[in-house]
Amino acid sequence: MAKKKTETNPRFSAEVLAEPGGEHLNSCFACGACSGICPVSQAIPDFDPRKIIHMVRMGLSERLLSSEVIWYCSG
Repeated sequence: MAKKKTETNPRFSAEVLAEPGGEHLNSCFACGACSGICPVSQAIPDFDPRKIIHMVRMGLSERLLSSEVIWYCSG
């Protein structure tokens, strides 16, 4: 079975950095403090802010933005 190639967007991280609050992206990744206090991650085990940040930094814009998980905290 062939693996599906994941498309990356090398500009995605820079685009996020340019958004208000985006300047914090590079200082946030591994400590997990956000997961511990996030009501969404407490209610939905698949929601992990660290994974979202990792996907941004990897340029996985299409995969991330098409995922339902990222939109759980937007409302």
